[in-house]
Amino acid sequence: MFDANLTVKHLLALSKGRRVKTLTSHHRDKPEAFMSELHAAIEFVVPGMQPSTRYSTKDLVGPDLWARYSIGVARAAGICVAFMVARGDLPLSSVTAEGVYPRRYRLKDGVNP
Repeated sequence: MFDANLTVKHLLALSKGRRVKTLTSHHRDKPEAFMSELHAAIEFVVPGMQPSTRYSTKDLVGPDLWARYSIGVARAAGICVAFMVARGDLPLSSVTAEGVYPRRYRLKDGVNP
């Protein structure tokens, strides 16, 4: 089960987490709610994902949610998704090299949508 409080606690201990906190400081949600919203949006689309297709964070969260984000919040979303993928909180793996943006993700091997 995904625990946004624990994930945010770990993220905020890193410099990337402090960047997320700064980028979302004017966003309506606290970091935990923001992370939960992202996680839920991505878990919702996983069943419809194609195993060999690459997806950006924008693709994963959907156009409605993405349209509500400012540029800074969109960047924070990208950082959060990368962090959740690295932690194994999402059934995705990164297909782009470290430092290449926007990151692209695909379903992990063996995951059936």
